[in-house]
Amino acid sequence: MIRPLYTIKEIYRNKNIYIWNINRNSIDLFIDIAFKKINIQGFVTIQQEYVGQTYMNRPVVDIEQVKQDKDSIIFLADEVPLENLKGIEGIEAVYWSESQEINKELHQKKIIIYGTGEGAKALIESLTEENLEEALYCVTKKGEGSSLYNDKKIIEVGELKEYVDYAIIISTLKARYRKEILAELLDFEGVIYLKTQWIIEGSDVLNFIQNIDLALQRDRKIYLYSYK
Repeated sequence: MIRPLYTIKEIYRNKNIYIWNINRNSIDLFIDIAFKKINIQGFVTIQQEYVGQTYMNRPVVDIEQVKQDKDSIIFLADEVPLENLKGIEGIEAVYWSESQEINKELHQKKIIIYGTGEGAKALIESLTEENLEEALYCVTKKGEGSSLYNDKKIIEVGELKEYVDYAIIISTLKARYRKEILAELLDFEGVIYLKTQWIIEGSDVLNFIQNIDLALQRDRKIYLYSYK
């Protein structure tokens, strides 16, 4: 099971969430939010020609409609310039990167970090800030003489069957290696955590979401296929 490494902060979880605008960045944001199993009320725009339409089965509304909802909050893609946020005075709004925190589920887990490179170093810092500590490390194949990292044991992926009660966090920064790691972990029975933006990156995911929206607009049935 894959779970998000970061979730939205507690203070936002009971809010009525809207996403700013409809473009490539807001669609990426929607996918990220959906992967975290967070419901949104709709999309908000200042372009009146889109108001009243639906996207991903959610209404497109204008700013005045959001202002009437006292429990609302607008999530902004990090790429949105401040000068583009006209008319949202009086509405709570937050950039996506500022709305998230490390998944608190990890406080109940024994943690394995997959990878021992630069991504692992950055991840260790983030875990330490949240009073979390890794138990050991995993790599696809150990180099000669490499049995410890950061004073913790290193295991190979083939040994993970002995650690099904642990949670794995993938730290590898390169997309190609992450895909290879996920393939290696297909039979792992525990929980895998990773940054959701790593899953949704690339034009193929955007095309996938646009096709789902098209199917919804045409009231078509949607079937998902996976080889595992």
